[in-house]
Amino acid sequence: MKNGNHGEEIQTGENSEDLPVAYQTLLCRQRNIWIPENGTWRLFQTAPRDICDTYSPCGSYANCMVDSSPVCQCLEGFKPKSLDTMEQGCVRSEPWSCKVEGRDGFRKFVGLKFPDTTHSWINKSMTLEECKVKCWENCSCTAYANLDIRGAGSGCSIWFADLIDLKVVSQSGQYLNI
Repeated sequence: MKNGNHGEEIQTGENSEDLPVAYQTLLCRQRNIWIPENGTWRLFQTAPRDICDTYSPCGSYANCMVDSSPVCQCLEGFKPKSLDTMEQGCVRSEPWSCKVEGRDGFRKFVGLKFPDTTHSWINKSMTLEECKVKCWENCSCTAYANLDIRGAGSGCSIWFADLIDLKVVSQSGQYLNI
């Protein structure tokens, strides 16, 4: 059912317990369940939960931190592309020096959700050291990390474009080398 006046869309369906479930899409997706005992709908779930749950609110090389002000902050070693708006993201503070000894290192960032993987490559069997070497061989490599963070970590994820959709995830055991 659509309400053209408010841009709302409401869908209903049945869940596994045969209770009606309603979904509402406005600026925030809400999932409500019907409580037959008192004849009311109860909010069950919303998405996004906060601004950082939306796709890439801060642009490239900026992380979204919902509990900070401003919410969008450039990663260490990066500066805003524009002083007017953080939505354009960040750029390196110093030019990238690919394959220049002592200047082509990567910085370890802990507690970040992995960026968008549109321009990435993975290998399930490589070690992190092999992943680092593979990344350093290609000047378009922008970041690398373990693919699987369980135990000692394994596999390789490599990114080849500006890193977008970064978010601070405090309970994360993963780290990203940028």
